[in-house]
Formats: sequence, structure tokens, C-alpha cells
Amino acid sequence: MRTIKDEWITVSDGVRICVDVYLPDGDGPFPALYAVAPYQKDLLHLPAVPMFRFIETGPMDYWTGHGYAVVIGDQRGTGRSEGEFELFGPAEQRDFHDTIEWIASRSWSTGKISMTGESAYSLNQWLAAAQRPPHLTCALICNGAGAAIGGGVPPRPGGVTADIIGMTLDRPVADDWWEQRAVKVEDIDVPVLNIAWWYSVGLHLRGQLDGHERLTRSDKRLLVLAGTDSQERYHRTEFLDAYVRPWYDHWLKGVDNGVMDQPPVRIQVANSGRGPREESEWPPRRAVPTKFYLHPEPARAVRSLNDGSLTTTPPLRPPGGP
Repeated sequence: MRTIKDEWITVSDGVRICVDVYLPDGDGPFPALYAVAPYQKDLLHLPAVPMFRFIETGPMDYWTGHGYAVVIGDQRGTGRSEGEFELFGPAEQRDFHDTIEWIASRSWSTGKISMTGESAYSLNQWLAAAQRPPHLTCALICNGAGAAIGGGVPPRPGGVTADIIGMTLDRPVADDWWEQRAVKVEDIDVPVLNIAWWYSVGLHLRGQLDGHERLTRSDKRLLVLAGTDSQERYHRTEFLDAYVRPWYDHWLKGVDNGVMDQPPVRIQVANSGRGPREESEWPPRRAVPTKFYLHPEPARAVRSLNDGSLTTTPPLRPPGGP
């Protein structure tokens, strides 16, 4: 793997964005994967463990070893990049478009580009794809919300001077500021594979399922997995081999690997001990809503005085009660 540190990209408004480029050995050209977030590319030497939850790009050497160039960028106003960080604002979204087109112009690039990384990196994928950069060939969105929502962290070193919490608290309801940061899913015109997990319901899962439903292309795919170890799995070779690389190989390298012959929706049921269940659409038309009630009987899923369970049996009403 060859590494080019601190390449500078001048985007449409004159701000300079800083990226690192990782290239396979050999002459190329190569298809490229682009990852960008406000998490500082210079920290990617840290291990992908819960203590460093922001390490979400996946292993660069895995991708270069399979013939892909990888470009990791600092989002505007973070890390080494110039400009002002505005929490997924319009300028940042244009930066994603401009960076993808810059990658396509490099001599080492085939001009076929997708994006990589989970969580914040995948939220940026939604925003980038809606910009319709001509050389974005496909998207693979993993554990990424479908819209920027309130939340964040206090100002910290590394270039982030914006009061992120203040930005969101000042805007508790949907307004034009939030509308500028909402993903225009209907504008996305590339094939998209959504990989979601049955957790983080208020952030990642809800956004991904909503985004998948709103995609208009017939070549979209959805995979929902059980568990909470999305960061760890995104760095495992077996996970990348099974679910991620086949999508890129098909769309960026033209490999006829049958990835589009798979069912449109695959769902892994928690604690089933089986692989993903196949469905023809989302939400499944054959799904039957089931009403559950709180019950004091311990579920024994956690060790807690507050342990309780769910039951399908309605609670008994006391005599004379409401």
C-alpha cells in the first residue's frame, strides 16, 4: 500500500479540503472509495474499539489489497481542512461532490467511485449521493442515519470550533436550517445497498429504513442485521467479504458475482441462530402487527432490579377499575 498524505483539494468556493490517499501496489488505475467525516483522518491509527467509536472507516489495507484506492478526508472546518464546520450544511455537501469529481480526475483513478465508512461517514454518503456527482457509481450506506438530527459533542481540539450542541438546541423544531441538512433521497440516482442493525432505533435504524423506502430505483437493496457490534464487524474480513465487497466489485469493477440476483430485502431475526431471512419488499406485506404489554416477570436479559419483560397477554383490570 502506498500512502499520499495531505493532498489539498480546492473546492468550488475556494476553501481547501485535506485528504489522505491510499493506493494499491501497481500501476493502476483503480476504482476508488471515498470516506469523509469530522473525526480527523490523522487519528485513524487508533484501533476500532468502543473506546474510539469514531474509528469507522474500515481497514484501508483490506481495500487496497483488493485493488481499490481509498481517499480519507477531513470534513470542512475539521482536522486539517480549511473553512467553517456547519454540521452537514450546504457548503459541506458541495465539498463531497467536488471531492468525488477530484478523485475521478486523478491519473490513478478509473473514474468509478463509491464511498465507504459507517455511521457519520455513511450519513455523509446520503448527502453526497443526493448531490448527484457524475462519477459516483454506487453507494453502500452502513449504519448511517438518513438525515442529520440534533445531537453531537462539545467543541474540541482538532479544528472544530463550532458549538454543535448550541446549534441544535437553538433549533428544536424543523425549520429551513434543518431542511438544508435533510437528505433529498428522491434525488439519489445510483444503486444503493443499505446495511442496518436492529439497534440505535432513534438515529441510524429509523433513518436507514426511511431512506430505503424513499429510494426510487429498482436496484436498491436492504440488509438488516442483528447485534450491536457494527463498528467491530465493519473491520472484520469475513463481514466485508460476505456483505460489502461484492457490492463494490459488481458496480465498480464490473464483476458478475450475482449480487443483484439476491432478494431485495434480507432481514436477520435476533436470537434465531440463522442467517438473514429473504423478503421481496420493505416493509414486508405479510408482516402482522403484534401488540405487547409490559410485564413484571424478569426477562433475565440483563442483571438489573429493573428487569422486566413483554407479554402478548393484556393485563387484568382490577375490579371496578378503569
